[in-house]
Amino acid sequence: MTGGRPLLVHLNANSISNKVEEVRGLIAGASIVSLQDHRLPALDRLRALFPGYQVFGHAHDNTGPGSALLVSSGLHLRDVWCHTSGRHRCTGATVRLPSLGGVEVAVASYYAPPNPPAPALDPDLLLRCLEAAAMAVVLGDLNARHPALGCRGTNSNGVVLRNFLEERTYVPLNDANEATFFHTAYDSADAIDWVVATPSFAALNLTCSVGPDVGSDHLPLLLSRPGRHAPRSPRGPTRSAMAPPGRGLGPLQARADPPSHLRADPLASATSPDAGRLGRGNRDHRGRHPRCG
Repeated sequence: MTGGRPLLVHLNANSISNKVEEVRGLIAGASIVSLQDHRLPALDRLRALFPGYQVFGHAHDNTGPGSALLVSSGLHLRDVWCHTSGRHRCTGATVRLPSLGGVEVAVASYYAPPNPPAPALDPDLLLRCLEAAAMAVVLGDLNARHPALGCRGTNSNGVVLRNFLEERTYVPLNDANEATFFHTAYDSADAIDWVVATPSFAALNLTCSVGPDVGSDHLPLLLSRPGRHAPRSPRGPTRSAMAPPGRGLGPLQARADPPSHLRADPLASATSPDAGRLGRGNRDHRGRHPRCG
C-alpha cells in the first residue's frame, strides 16, 4: 500500500513560523510528533497552530530552543514528563496506541545542542527516557555523528551515542546513510537526527524513513507501519548538482550518489488512525505538569 501516513514524526523545524502549512501537511494523520527548534515564545501558540494535538514541552527562551511533543487529541496518556539539563530539552509521554494493537509506548523528544561549547549528549537523560516503559522510543536532533554509526563525521555527541549503544541493547532505527542535516556554509550533510528504541519497540518493525523537505535545514524522520509509508522518489543527481533543503531544488545528500529517500510530493491531510478512540480517557496534563507547558 502506498500513500499511508506516518504514526510518529520527528522534525527540527529551524523556526515553525514560516513553514506552518508545510508542517501541517507533513504531520497530517500522525499520532505523535517530536517538534524541535520551533522558536515560539509560548506553547499556546503551538496549540493554536496545531489544534488537533495536545502540546507539551518547552517554549523558546534564552536558555535553549523551543522543543515540544505533540500528541493526537484522541490518545490516552498515562504520564507526561519534561526534563532539562543545561540547553538540553527532553519531553516524553507514555501513550496507548490503538493503531499498534493498543500497546503502551513511552515516546520522548530529546534535543541535544551542538558541541562545543555545550555539554555533550547526556546518556543518563537518554536512559531515563528509554527506561520510562517496557516499550520506548526517543526521537530527536541529538547533533550526534560518528563513523561507527554510519556517519561521515565525528563529534563528542556522536562518541557518547556510540558508547551508549555499544554498552546496551537499544537500537537505532534510522539509516545514517540518509542525511538529515545540511550545512550550507561547508557544503556538507550528515545524519544527526536519530530514532533510538528499545528492542521491544524495534520488534514492531515500523519503517523509519527520511521525509520530504519542508523548508528547514533538517529533513524529518517518519515512522510508519510496514507497507503504509509513502513511495520514495527515484535516485537523483549527484550531490554537487543539488541544493540543500529549503532552497526549492531538492535536498543535498550525504553521499555523492544520493540515496533514494525523498518523497516527491508533500503529504496531504488525513485523520489520525488513533484519534478519537479513547477520547473519554484523555486528561489535560497542563495543570499537573507545569514544566511541560
